[in-house]
Amino acid sequence: MNPRSARLIAAGLLLLALLPWPSWYDQGLRWACCGAFAWSAWRERSRPGWFWTFLAAAVVFNPVAPFRFGWAVWRVIKIAAAAVCMVSVLPWRLPVGRGRRRRR
Repeated sequence: MNPRSARLIAAGLLLLALLPWPSWYDQGLRWACCGAFAWSAWRERSRPGWFWTFLAAAVVFNPVAPFRFGWAVWRVIKIAAAAVCMVSVLPWRLPVGRGRRRRR
C-alpha cells in the first residue's frame, strides 16, 4: 500500500466518522489516521508544506495522548482532515513549459 491509498482510506474513515458510532470506532479512527498521517509526513519530508500539514494532523489524531475537544470541534477537524487527505492525492505539478511565461 502506498501513502496515497492510505490517505484515501483515512479520508473515507473520517467521513464515516461523521455518522453516530460507538466510542470504539473513534479510538480505531485515531490509530488509523495517526498512522496514515505520520507515514505521509515521513514520505513527504522533501515537501515542507505537506510535511508540516501531515505532522500536525498526526499530532491532533494522536491516540496515546488525545486532545479533548468537544463534539462540534471534532466534526470540523474530521471534515478538514478528510479534505486535506483528498486534496493531497491530486497531481499538483504543471507540465513543463506551461503556466509561466517569460518576460522579454
